[in-house]
Amino acid sequence: MVRGEKTKIDAEIERLKVGNKRFRVEAKTERKKVETEMEEAERAVSETERSKVKAMMARSGRMKINVENERLKWEMEQKNAQIERIKMKTEAEKTAKAAGSAVTEKERLKTETERIMAEPDSMYVEPRMVGRTLKSPERGRVRFMWSRGCLVLELVAPRGGIAGFI
Repeated sequence: MVRGEKTKIDAEIERLKVGNKRFRVEAKTERKKVETEMEEAERAVSETERSKVKAMMARSGRMKINVENERLKWEMEQKNAQIERIKMKTEAEKTAKAAGSAVTEKERLKTETERIMAEPDSMYVEPRMVGRTLKSPERGRVRFMWSRGCLVLELVAPRGGIAGFI
């Protein structure tokens, strides 16, 4: 081999090495560009997802607050109804004591039944009334019982026969 050829080959190898180096550098910068673009895209997607999740959480939070408010309103109504029943009971006891006779349980149940029959909108029934039949000569009888976990009022006509169920 001639010395000039060797230098030519060495020069070609050097040129290829430099070209290869340049190619590696270009590939590295291109890879970095692609990676940054991917990261930006992921960040944008995650930000939109985060905003969606935040909005959804806010909506569910508002829904939870609304449900909680409804539950509190219902509890307040129940407590107010209970207070009213206690007031009525104490008034009845006061009037009975003023009259000089204590109200018996049967009389109290009878007056309560008449009140329930007079007020068809009234939904309150004391648990001890379940399983009992209460009579009213002009209106018939009302029997309180449980059926499939629900309170059922059986209405019996004054002359006999079932008038209906509530």
